[in-house]
Amino acid sequence: MVTPATSVLALCSLIHGFAPPENQPETITIRTHGENAGIVDVQEVDQGNVILALDVEGCVRAWDRNTPKLLWEKIDVVWSPHLSLTLSPDKKLLATAQQGSEVVWIYDAITGAERHKLAGNDSWVFKTVFSPDGSQLACAAGGNIALWDTNHGKLLRTLSLQKEPVAPLIAMDFSPDGKMLAAPRDDGSIGLFDYRTGKLLKSLKPPLTEGVDWTVALTFSPNGKYLVSLGQLLGVTWWNLETGDHMDVSRRYSEKKQEINFDSSTGFSLVGTVFSPDGEEIISNHYNKGKLATAKIWNLKLGANTQSFPLNGEVGLFSSCFDDSGKHVATAVIESDKINDPNAVAQVDVWKKSSGKSLRTLEIPVGMITALRFNKTGNSLLMGCANGEIRVWNWKPERENSTK
Repeated sequence: MVTPATSVLALCSLIHGFAPPENQPETITIRTHGENAGIVDVQEVDQGNVILALDVEGCVRAWDRNTPKLLWEKIDVVWSPHLSLTLSPDKKLLATAQQGSEVVWIYDAITGAERHKLAGNDSWVFKTVFSPDGSQLACAAGGNIALWDTNHGKLLRTLSLQKEPVAPLIAMDFSPDGKMLAAPRDDGSIGLFDYRTGKLLKSLKPPLTEGVDWTVALTFSPNGKYLVSLGQLLGVTWWNLETGDHMDVSRRYSEKKQEINFDSSTGFSLVGTVFSPDGEEIISNHYNKGKLATAKIWNLKLGANTQSFPLNGEVGLFSSCFDDSGKHVATAVIESDKINDPNAVAQVDVWKKSSGKSLRTLEIPVGMITALRFNKTGNSLLMGCANGEIRVWNWKPERENSTK
């Protein structure tokens, strides 16, 4: 039974910097229904008036940001640490795959009203993504991808990309120009397909000497020049689609030992804004045992780390993202020995990218920050937390907006 979400509107005494504007709390806390049901992704729709969140119990819930009151919820939704909410480009539609089923639902993202039930997929669906114009929805089921008309809910075509899939196909993405669909192939390579015909246009081979890497996430850069992949063995690799060059960002894979090197790991998620708005940079999270953790910005054209943001202490898991202007970066960290504590204090910083200076710091007892995004204006940070809470931090007061 759905009960109204309780809300806490409070000032956080551990924030350093400006006081919030009059009648506007600096942090908004939304307490979800599941006890310690960690948040996988959080986004805003309806011009920031509605907040959507996906949690580890497979629930998508929507809240009115201003009250905040629970508006609706959908249960039994497929989720994984590498999946984000599937919203259409205009954020008016939401697609969810039903757990243990071939059924996919398309809802009105604001009201939660059902638009279409898509029940013609070949097997269980693990990943969905809208085309750049929002007219089609791709659904990955087994080794196939079904393409649906989002206006009428009709199946358009099915692409058979993997004849003998070794694992569920959970990674795919449309290119920004809508001409290609990227998805893993049987041999571990990443295929760029013409999704209208299923024709393979290009194959990207991960730099492994042996074995097959399982790609768990893919995303194109906003300018369409690059593709970033996240593999179980290789970690993060970016590809220059014009030249075919690639680079392993995380350097987690030891070619001699054929194993993951845990002493120099990279925390990285493709959930959130990892690309700069111009598509020429990405941000990733790095830590070595006994050393200070850093968030690093990589220039994709140069293939080099061009900027680093030192974080506080030896960090277990953390998040980072760009804002839509490209002028600010946010990081969220937690000490490595407290990653299983839902009440551990997480530190969130907003950095000025040009100077590398931390502008604001927030410390909150919510455990890991598992989802981190700036809102559209860049004035607020949306945070999904391991303890099941959602936090909205109005980090940039109104009187500061006109000067920064």
